Amino acid sequence: MRIFWSEYREPAANAALEEQLYRSDASSGPYLLFYLNDHAVLFGRNQNPWGECHVSWCQREGITLLRRISGGGTVYHDAGNLNYAFILPRAEYAPERYLGIVVAALRQAELPEVSQSPQFSLWCGRRKVAGTAFALNSRTALLHGCILVHSDLERLRTALRLPPGWECQGSGVASVRAPVTAMAEHLPGITTADVARLIAEHAQGGSNAVMETIPDGSRDLDGDFLTFREKFRSDAWTYERTSDFILKIPCPRGLLHLGIAQGRIRRAVLHSGNKITDLPILQGCPLTIPEDQLLALVKAQ
Repeated sequence: MRIFWSEYREPAANAALEEQLYRSDASSGPYLLFYLNDHAVLFGRNQNPWGECHVSWCQREGITLLRRISGGGTVYHDAGNLNYAFILPRAEYAPERYLGIVVAALRQAELPEVSQSPQFSLWCGRRKVAGTAFALNSRTALLHGCILVHSDLERLRTALRLPPGWECQGSGVASVRAPVTAMAEHLPGITTADVARLIAEHAQGGSNAVMETIPDGSRDLDGDFLTFREKFRSDAWTYERTSDFILKIPCPRGLLHLGIAQGRIRRAVLHSGNKITDLPILQGCPLTIPEDQLLALVKAQ
């Protein structure tokens, strides 16, 4: 198994590396890719970002929002979160086997009460320590996950908490919320490098695992990489792929009902007591508009 450590920290760049390997035939694989991301919220291919996280708060805080090519739920990344991706020939796809490598590494680190759920997430006692997601095509399988090593859990909770009173109604796949823990709460001083080394050793079956470095910027002239990175950076992929939905937002004048299609407001209606008022001024606005600006437009009507 070839093992890579990406020195890119941009979420879109690491997502591009994953997809580039995934779109290859993996004939020289399997591969194992490790990386760390700057602050980001990553949601599954079929999820609604407005139903999963506080979008405008994340934007104000400089937290990247990114849609994965895999399914699964929403996760928070920062420098304390170790991300791993197994890229395999489709014939070798065996989730229990490859997640078993990660479980064995966490147990060797002496994380207490490590277990794997039927949904392939990893737990430390009654709290989740790692999420997992998958993508499959006719030739290749991607199994990737993120391990909370020493992540900022308070920032995680704030990012993934919807604004009070907000409600999404639509067909997106909702995350199953669970209490979380970080490895450092149980193993003070443990680092992402420590955990990556243990996983790599179990993956290669020895104590001197070879890890190839992908330097930051080294793929910046690679056409396929650039195409994938631009996709993950784009609003078209991140927001506009969201299935149509209705967003309800409480405001001083009543309850705002927004009909959303492709990430834009198609109709806005204010419910105030028995009165219903159309708000055409909001029609066509991207839902990425900060909520204070959105509510200011409502107030002005």
